Amino acid sequence: MENSKKMILYSLFVFFFFSCKGQEKESEKINKTFIQQDKVGNLWIKVPCFLDEKKADNFYIKNDSIFFKSVTTSKNIQVENKNIIDIKTFVPIPLNEAEKGKINNSNYINNPFYNYFRDKNYIYIYSEENFLSPTFLQIEKPNNYELLGGAYIKINDKIYWRGLEVLNADISSFKVINVQRNKSEWEASIGTDQKHIYSGDKIMIYQEFSKNYLWNNQVEYQKKYFPNQN
Repeated sequence: MENSKKMILYSLFVFFFFSCKGQEKESEKINKTFIQQDKVGNLWIKVPCFLDEKKADNFYIKNDSIFFKSVTTSKNIQVENKNIIDIKTFVPIPLNEAEKGKINNSNYINNPFYNYFRDKNYIYIYSEENFLSPTFLQIEKPNNYELLGGAYIKINDKIYWRGLEVLNADISSFKVINVQRNKSEWEASIGTDQKHIYSGDKIMIYQEFSKNYLWNNQVEYQKKYFPNQN
C-alpha cells in the first residue's frame, strides 16, 4: 500500500515536472519571436509593423517590424527594456486558446494583431496612434485585463482598441458585437455602449453605420444611436 502511494506521488511529480518544462519551452519559443538581444546587451522588443522604415532614439522600423529599445512607464519615463521587462514571462495577449477564443472573430484570429503584451510584473501596449512616433507603453499589473472581443481589451478602468484608448467609452455598459461588413466575407467586431457605437477607437458616424455594415437589427440601432436620422 505504501509503495502504491509512493508510485502515485512519483507519477504526479513526473507529470507536473515535464508539463512545466513544456510550458517553459513554449515561452522560450514565444520570447524569441518578440525579444532580441544585441551584442552589447540591449534588449529589443520586436513587433510586426507596416509603417515606413524609420530610426529614432528608442526604436527603429525595418523589414515590416518595429524594434523598441525602451518602454514608456506609467509615469511617462523612458526605461530601457532590459531594466524593466522580465524576459522569461514576456508573452503576447492573447496567448493561449482560451484567450484567443474570447476574440470571437476568425478574421482577427487568422490575422493576429500584436498590440498587447504582459510579463509577471506589467501589461504593455504597442500603439501606432502617432505614425511618426509609435509608442511602447507600460500600463498595469498583468492580471488586470479582460479581452472583450475583436481587438478590444479592458485594462483596469480603460478600454483599448489596437493599442488606442477608446476615450468616450462607458465602461459599465461596453460590449462587442460582430457585424457583417458590406461587400466583404469578414465580420467586423464593433464596440457598443449605452450611448455610442464605435468604429475602432472612434465614435461611429451615421454614414459609416448605414453604408459599411449589414446590421441584423438596423432599425433598432438607428433609433437608439442615431435618432435624428429617422
